[in-house]
Parts: sequence; C-alpha cells; structure tokens
Amino acid sequence: MHTMTTALSDSFLERMNTAEREYKDAREGHLDHASASLEAVLAYLASLDDMKSIYSYTSRDLLDMVEESAVESNVAQEVIHAEADIERENEVVSINQINLIG
Repeated sequence: MHTMTTALSDSFLERMNTAEREYKDAREGHLDHASASLEAVLAYLASLDDMKSIYSYTSRDLLDMVEESAVESNVAQEVIHAEADIERENEVVSINQINLIG
C-alpha cells in the first residue's frame, strides 16, 4: 500500500511539475507578447512625434512662403505702378514735343 501511495504521490508531483512548467512557459509567452506590443506602441508614439514635428515645420515653412510671396507681390505691384507713371510722363513729353514741332 505504501508503494501505491508513493507511486500516486510521485505521479501527482510529476503532473504538478508539468502543470507548473506549462504555466511558466505560457506566462513567459504572454510576457514576450506584451513586451513586443509595448515596443510597437512606443515605436508608434515616436512616429507620431516625428509626424507632429514634420507638420509643424511644414506649416511654418508654408506661412513663411505666404508672407514672402505677399511681400514680393507688393513689390511687383509698386514696380508696375512706377513703370506706368514713367510711361505716362513719357507720353506727356512726347505730346508736348509733337505740339512744339507741329
């Protein structure tokens, strides 16, 4: 009877050890999966920060370009008005010369 009890006890201990090993293996698998998921989330967040930085730089560059084009447009408009004034003065001088010469 004692051998039977010992055999049952050994069998029970072996099953317990097997169950404990399987539990540890499963837990390690879950830890590996959680670690990989955390790394993926951290990489995603880093990418989001990069995208926000790129968006911010691009927005600033676009605003700078709009401001520069407004200044260039104003300068071009002033040049056109100045050239028109010169043309009108030239027309007046030409008409005066035609009137004088007859």
